Amino acid sequence: MPNDRRTVLLVDDDPGDVLAFRDAVDVARLPISLHVVGDGDAALEFLRRRPSFVGAPRPDVVLLEPRLPRRDGASVLAALEADRHLRGLPVILFTAGDDDAGRGRCAVRKPSDLDGFLRVLRAVDALFGAAGRRLA
Repeated sequence: MPNDRRTVLLVDDDPGDVLAFRDAVDVARLPISLHVVGDGDAALEFLRRRPSFVGAPRPDVVLLEPRLPRRDGASVLAALEADRHLRGLPVILFTAGDDDAGRGRCAVRKPSDLDGFLRVLRAVDALFGAAGRRLA
């Protein structure tokens, strides 16, 4: 039986936003396996399945906060583009929207409440639906 769960990697260092996103996943009851890392270096370690993330699943989509400690979102994007194994991975910038980090790229404004996080989940669902792989 195929696994209908989708894997989402959330790269965000704000504990409040992470908690709100987890709550939205629970409330929406979408078949999402959510993984969270708090900085750009950890994101690349996860995606490359390096020592502390050996066996990590390849995410179906990455939600990436542009402003991160250790390695920012732009640097993570550049590293993904340079890595032939990761360059086709769908990445959505998950931005506060009041900075220039998302300009010229696919970006989703980071919501401020549970309803907003639910809208983000539905947008991700729509992307999978367009590809024939709906989340719900």
